[in-house]
Amino acid sequence: MSQMLAVAIKLIADRTGSERDLRRRLEKEFVDLPDLDQRLDECMARLRELHLINDNRLAENLAQRYSHKGNRFIAQILRQKGVDDEVIATVLDSLEDEYSRALDEARRKGRRKTEKSVEELKANLVRFLSGRGFSHDTIKAVMRDLKDEGFFYVE
Repeated sequence: MSQMLAVAIKLIADRTGSERDLRRRLEKEFVDLPDLDQRLDECMARLRELHLINDNRLAENLAQRYSHKGNRFIAQILRQKGVDDEVIATVLDSLEDEYSRALDEARRKGRRKTEKSVEELKANLVRFLSGRGFSHDTIKAVMRDLKDEGFFYVE
């Protein structure tokens, strides 16, 4: 196991990933090893004891890194990293609500108003927010509230 642990630590140092991702990489590295599943379980347990792998911490860091994006985008990134759905749900609940993040992003983007018509500006904002992974309902609410506060008023 010590060789597997050394390889695991090197892999972690090269690139942070989820436990599932690390396990998959170790399986490829030690495919010919007898009792591979048992040894992988022992290695993963030791890495958790040493606090070298922690899917919750990984998910929290990635969610904060992408907090300017929508929940759909963040969940997709976390799933690609191999994070469990219940961890994803917990992390998304810990973020500021999606509506507030979307409203901030729309205001920031809209400050750079150019010589575009109101309809072009609205279309650009909807496309921008959609590209950031915000939900359709959130985008509708943001656009409605921006309209209500006079954001699209052209002088």
